[in-house]
Amino acid sequence: MTVPANKDELLQSIDISFDKLIRELCSVPMSMLGECDLEGHSKGTQVSVANACGRVRKWTKANGREQKSRTLSQRRDC
Repeated sequence: MTVPANKDELLQSIDISFDKLIRELCSVPMSMLGECDLEGHSKGTQVSVANACGRVRKWTKANGREQKSRTLSQRRDC
């Protein structure tokens, strides 16, 4: 992965990565969303897919990208 050279490239890279994240999350069965099997931020901790999505949602809202983050919460038919 190359380092973005300017703000536009950075935003484009974020959008591409976010789209990939959405596709991956949509592949997780609803029954597994609450299972804590992902490595957490702190050493030795684990989080669920739902918790990880909550962190992404909180971050995007705090950074003015809330509209894009709604994509996952609105889609129930992934």
